Amino acid sequence: MNRYNRVEYPVLRGKTIKQVRFIDDSEFTALIMEFEDNTRARFTLETRISFAVAPEITETAPNSDLVTCRRLGTRSIPPHRA
Repeated sequence: MNRYNRVEYPVLRGKTIKQVRFIDDSEFTALIMEFEDNTRARFTLETRISFAVAPEITETAPNSDLVTCRRLGTRSIPPHRA
């Protein structure tokens, strides 16, 4: 059994990302992707989620094989209190 669950969002395919933000405040925790066409996608996260590994950016070949992988900088974000 695959240990990763995969969800795809075809409506986002081909969009150019302008900015990605992580928000953690008293109202919600979310990852927000803003696109060049003035649309945005918000992925609301449950607070039980934590990042166990540093985020990374990868380059893949057309057949989805991994070409390169680079870790992105991390910053501690304390959990918010409801």
